[in-house]
Amino acid sequence: MSRAGPGRPLTHWQHRLAERGVDRQLWLLVPALVFVIALFLYPFFYGLTLSFQPTTGGPFSDYARFFPTPTSGARSGSPCGSRCRPRS
Repeated sequence: MSRAGPGRPLTHWQHRLAERGVDRQLWLLVPALVFVIALFLYPFFYGLTLSFQPTTGGPFSDYARFFPTPTSGARSGSPCGSRCRPRS
């Protein structure tokens, strides 16, 4: 709390915050930020951390299995190498 002194009168906390640029409308942003963090950012980062903790292998073993090194078929112009079947 602010103490009244010789050159400092006792002011309300809302006035002290308003002097720093924080008003009532800015406080309406707090629930919106909590909502965004709880429903969007937390699941995103939770899924990201789970993807780097596979059950077998190292942290990038799932990615190495999903994106294998290019084979000789990949150099022939096919975007997916020898894994693609030709269309009939």
